[in-house]
Amino acid sequence: MKSPIIKTTFSWLCDPDCSIMVYSSPSGLDLPKTVIPMPENIGQAWLTSIYGGLNMLLRRYTYHSGDKSSGLLHQLSHIVEEFSEPVLVVRSINSGEIIVHDLKTGLKLILRGGVCLFQLSDAIESQISIDSSEDIEAFVLIIGYSVLKQQLGSESAQMLLKQLGIENTPEMKVLTVPRHITSILHSSMPDHLSGNIGKMFAQARVLEFICAISEHIIGKHQESPILNSDALISVILNELLCLNGKLPSIDQLGVKYGMSSKEMNGAFERLYGQTLFSYVTNLRFERAHKAILDGGTPLKVIAADNGYSHVNHFIYAFRKKFGYTPGSLRKKTVQIKKAEKKK
Repeated sequence: MKSPIIKTTFSWLCDPDCSIMVYSSPSGLDLPKTVIPMPENIGQAWLTSIYGGLNMLLRRYTYHSGDKSSGLLHQLSHIVEEFSEPVLVVRSINSGEIIVHDLKTGLKLILRGGVCLFQLSDAIESQISIDSSEDIEAFVLIIGYSVLKQQLGSESAQMLLKQLGIENTPEMKVLTVPRHITSILHSSMPDHLSGNIGKMFAQARVLEFICAISEHIIGKHQESPILNSDALISVILNELLCLNGKLPSIDQLGVKYGMSSKEMNGAFERLYGQTLFSYVTNLRFERAHKAILDGGTPLKVIAADNGYSHVNHFIYAFRKKFGYTPGSLRKKTVQIKKAEKKK
């Protein structure tokens, strides 16, 4: 399945001297925390973007006010996007206020916490303005209609768009959404997760958000959307990655998620090339390795976080994995830091 996003162009209106940012491939849609150029007296802003495995795009905009007493509006960006199919666009504000001026429909909408802007469109051209008196955190989710149908089923996907009031393109509606639902989206891009783990975490949160908003909008009397096996594996993996300590057994996970252990391992091996617990264990060891390198965290805490009740058992497993002990790694790290200080 190809990305529905053909091309994205950002023109930064708050600083006309800066270069225009253009993205035209899925690999270019991944963007680490990047500074949005603007005059210092206005404030500081950043853009982070994740292109996920479900052909969805998730963006986070953060802004720190330079003068919270001004209350002035500043045009931040002019965004033009081309899609290969209609996409569902969801904009949600965690803090602050933004103004979205959609140049295709002519609508100018103010977004604050407690509401979401839902849009169905095959192309977007909009201008974003910010209230410089407040710090802002805003999220944008873009997901192709074909992916929405695949995850929810055609009937549920059509019902969702109908209840949102955006059955045809280009249409957009602002609706009140409970905080416990928007918070799912707002927690999808934590700063401490990056790379593939960050992508999987974001993808799982997006699936959770889609299910929650579907249940809220369509109504609990309707049949709840059922995730396919690939999407369910992402949710299960996200749960395990967020856990510290001893992992639940595969049989316990099977009972919770309605899958047999054979189905679960089969689906996971098809997606990731190894068993579920081998994959999670390897990621845990990589996380433990980084924690030891960073220093500061006691070894017994790292061992417990990775499910070992005895430090010696963790040391044995760590040495078997990497070929050296945690102690020798930490000692070498201390020596390197001392040598750097002397330079």
